[in-house]
Amino acid sequence: MEASEVQHSLPPQDYPTLAGLPTEPQALFDWLRAQVPSGKGDNARRDAVSYAVIKSMLRENVLPSSVKATLLRVLALIPGVTQSTDPVDFDGRPAIAVGMVQDRWRHEDILLDPTTHEFRGCRTVVVKDHTTPEGGRLQEGDVEVELIRVTGKIVDGPGQTS
Repeated sequence: MEASEVQHSLPPQDYPTLAGLPTEPQALFDWLRAQVPSGKGDNARRDAVSYAVIKSMLRENVLPSSVKATLLRVLALIPGVTQSTDPVDFDGRPAIAVGMVQDRWRHEDILLDPTTHEFRGCRTVVVKDHTTPEGGRLQEGDVEVELIRVTGKIVDGPGQTS
């Protein structure tokens, strides 16, 4: 992969970098893992970060369709990622939830349209009672975060909605 001339961070957000990402699932998974500095628990940490980066890329970017499709295929390569077709999103629409337990106490889901596989949103559900660093208590079953994308459009300029 050629590096974009735009300095990128993780996750990449500039279109030239996004468009230049590998479109073969194993190659993109290897690229994601290589972005995480080595350290304690390398593979598990790299897998968790790879999942979080994919979630962020789907949530925050306009992606080339080939890259979006590859990101969804990479999710199947990450150990610990599960899929459920039972959930509904906050608006009551059916969804496919592709998720992973993070930090041993929360389950993060990427919510996808069951027909088009378009990003619908994401949510985090507490799977083990947890106390936050600030002293807040989260109980198993609590929905910590839920984000739903109602619509998205590309427009010609700032302030336009259609």
